[in-house]
Amino acid sequence: MALCSICKNIDFFNLPDFPKWLPSFHRPLDDHDLVPYMPSGSSEEPRVLGVPHHPSLAALRTAAAACPICQLIDRGIVRVEALIEEGNKDSGYVARDNDGPPVYQLWMCKREDADGFMVLSPARDSHNVYLIAAAGYCVEDDSPLGSRFSGRIVYPDPMHPTVLARFQTWLKECDGHNHPPLQYDLPTRILDLDGPDGIVKLLEPGGGSAPYVALSHCWGPTRELLTTKDTLQDRKKAISVSAMPQTFKDAVRLTRTLGLRYLWIDSLCIIQDDRADWEYEAARMAGVYAKSYLTIIASRGASDTEGFLGSRGERRNIPLSTTISGVSGTVYAFYVPQGLAAFNTDHAKMADEPISVRAWTLQERYLPMRKLHFATSQACYECLAHFRTEDGWVQTGTEYSLEERHGPYFQGAPRGSTRWQTILSEYSERKLTNPSDKLPALSGLAQAAKAAGLVKGEYVAGLWRDNFVEELGWQGIGGRSSHPPEPRGPSWSWASVDNGPIGTTNMGSWGDLIEIDDIDVPIKGLNPYGEVGFAVAKLRVCLIKVTPKPTETRAGYPHPRLGWCMEGWDAEDGIFCTWDTGGMYRPLSEVEGRDWNIFPLAWARDDSDESVPEEDRDVASLGLLVERIVPGEPRFRRVGFCFIYRLALIRGWIKQKQRGELEAIVF
Repeated sequence: MALCSICKNIDFFNLPDFPKWLPSFHRPLDDHDLVPYMPSGSSEEPRVLGVPHHPSLAALRTAAAACPICQLIDRGIVRVEALIEEGNKDSGYVARDNDGPPVYQLWMCKREDADGFMVLSPARDSHNVYLIAAAGYCVEDDSPLGSRFSGRIVYPDPMHPTVLARFQTWLKECDGHNHPPLQYDLPTRILDLDGPDGIVKLLEPGGGSAPYVALSHCWGPTRELLTTKDTLQDRKKAISVSAMPQTFKDAVRLTRTLGLRYLWIDSLCIIQDDRADWEYEAARMAGVYAKSYLTIIASRGASDTEGFLGSRGERRNIPLSTTISGVSGTVYAFYVPQGLAAFNTDHAKMADEPISVRAWTLQERYLPMRKLHFATSQACYECLAHFRTEDGWVQTGTEYSLEERHGPYFQGAPRGSTRWQTILSEYSERKLTNPSDKLPALSGLAQAAKAAGLVKGEYVAGLWRDNFVEELGWQGIGGRSSHPPEPRGPSWSWASVDNGPIGTTNMGSWGDLIEIDDIDVPIKGLNPYGEVGFAVAKLRVCLIKVTPKPTETRAGYPHPRLGWCMEGWDAEDGIFCTWDTGGMYRPLSEVEGRDWNIFPLAWARDDSDESVPEEDRDVASLGLLVERIVPGEPRFRRVGFCFIYRLALIRGWIKQKQRGELEAIVF
């Protein structure tokens, strides 16, 4: 199909840069494909969006009858139209929408941070600019333009000879990176693939080292092939590949194709009905993934029955002939979803892949040095040096490593590790089949974080003793958190709630307003980072009794929002609390007649303007909302998080701590 007259006259490889006066965007919907960019008010540059394309939607769609580039753009427009239609059914979206729809006067510029182009259109009712469509560029693996474009054709078959050669090239290049050397210590059990094609066997090597592959996968609802106490000896003799679920078959096939002999799969290499073996191996899992030569991540499969080497689907690649620096060749344009074009890090997050919602698999993403992801649309390679996709997205470094990412401490910085905060935030939104696995599923990563020096002290039910005060300041965000069916962990731990997300608090140079006498966390089994028994923290705090009082009733909510007040105060006069579980709105009858208290964790003063006298500077405190659980005794459970802004109250707490008049509680 021929290009239209407008597309024929556009130099797709010499487009203007993305406008610098559009430095940010917002998200009117949870779906990332609706992207209105917001202009900078201080920019003095001409407000040019790029080179002009079709002036209207009608003109674009007339040309799209024959022009493949216009068809690609119209695909993006159809997506935008559908999202706006969906948004207009939501009263919240309608109330917030100040942009209106795009006017579909189209402009084209370079894609940000990658090869390709973006199509922009002004909004009807504001100065914002919509991202209408985006395209990437790729070339054949043997193209003379291969050094100019990082993207390659994505073939439907992930085992296509060209794709396999691509994998081998990535691994060979990675061998030349300055990565820490690996010992490849063999796990307790490993699958030995050195036999007839249809047979593998479970080996207990008893030590030694050799390169091996580890598999990260979603088990799914079925358990088709496990190693148990009854089947262990049979597994050592032979396992028929034909009896394996598809994901295991694919892992055996790929491992053999890559020329490697050993493969580790958790459900076959851990005795699943032996609690002692399970706990022992769970505690060693950090080393299993970290010491693998390669970890295959079956990202696209929601269960082991689905496999990961099936067809990725046929992509439409639009050929564009060009000559760059005297080198001629064909470059192919392909559709890129608006969300991926704007939120570049979404390539690496792979949030829409089934494996990215499972809790156990987060540590399997962080711990290995080399990872080969098999996603729905393409394969991706990740190591400490970079994350790259087949079709050309390359990110230097990786967000999924145990490398710290913050500089020197300051008042608003965390005292502890920002990397650990990031891990907890993502982990808290992931799902578990067995609620009791909340701590075990993170145990390998906790162990590795300690070994890497990210965190210090004893691990106490998901928190680190040396940073206990700051880590008590976690918050349930969005009103989605809930308690599991059976209590799990102390109320002061984030591990006591499910369905996240969990936010963390930075206390930097804030002054502590509590003192820690003792933290006792008994471990249930063999894994020091795993399940815990009845845990207790003995603290000394500034305890203040508070009473709930309705402060706001909002349309659409059956109950009022509750404020908290001390005797003689108006509700929320300097105190704002959020619940750890459930939303802000709940019936007063649910909380009346119970013994509620708050206590501060730490405080800070705004010293940004030294001309303001110290006594007039703003102060703030962060604390916890707790309930007394035994009448007349100092035993409490955590129920929420609070912000305190009342100057006199905070000053009183500071003096109370200085005088040593804190109240002892059991928490």
